[in-house]
Amino acid sequence: MKKKIYVIVSHSLGEVDTLLPLVYNVKENRDIQFIIVFTVKKIYEKYLNNKFYRYSINKENIKVRFIPTLNKFDYPKNLKKTNFVYFFVKFFYALFFNFYYFINSLDMIFYNIYLHETTRQKNATYIMYFFSKLFKKKIFVYHHGHSLNQISNFSKTFKVDKNVVFLLFSKLNISWLKSLGYKKYIIIGMIKFSNRW
Repeated sequence: MKKKIYVIVSHSLGEVDTLLPLVYNVKENRDIQFIIVFTVKKIYEKYLNNKFYRYSINKENIKVRFIPTLNKFDYPKNLKKTNFVYFFVKFFYALFFNFYYFINSLDMIFYNIYLHETTRQKNATYIMYFFSKLFKKKIFVYHHGHSLNQISNFSKTFKVDKNVVFLLFSKLNISWLKSLGYKKYIIIGMIKFSNRW
């Protein structure tokens, strides 16, 4: 069966900078289908304005979609949080976006593997985790910072699903990885320096 990988970009355009070398390496001599789904309008627009990213994605026949979610980048910021209107608007925004996102993400069922960045924007990844539990899909996580010395910014770990595997750049980052709550990992090296990329 052909491998199909579903990728969510939900935090920054820097995700694409790390994602593309990874995709290029995975696709080498393999028939793998990728789809990259942007969930933030501002990030998607930056992608559309970046000729290099668009060229690189088109060259590998990678599908790209935009499915908006409720997020800190696009959400209206001119409402006071103490205002009743704020809570009313936020409730209906959440209701609409979650329904819209769920309906438009149903094709995720037909993908074998899921991939997202470690910041895990929950409004964008909850469907991945739901389908992963339901259909035993494997989830791979990567970090958009291509560094050999990651330092944890988190005060506590979060519960990591048993189907999640972290794609680690270096063994130097193992303690950082564990500080986030991840247990399973694969060391993939500094993919930006690979010959394929």
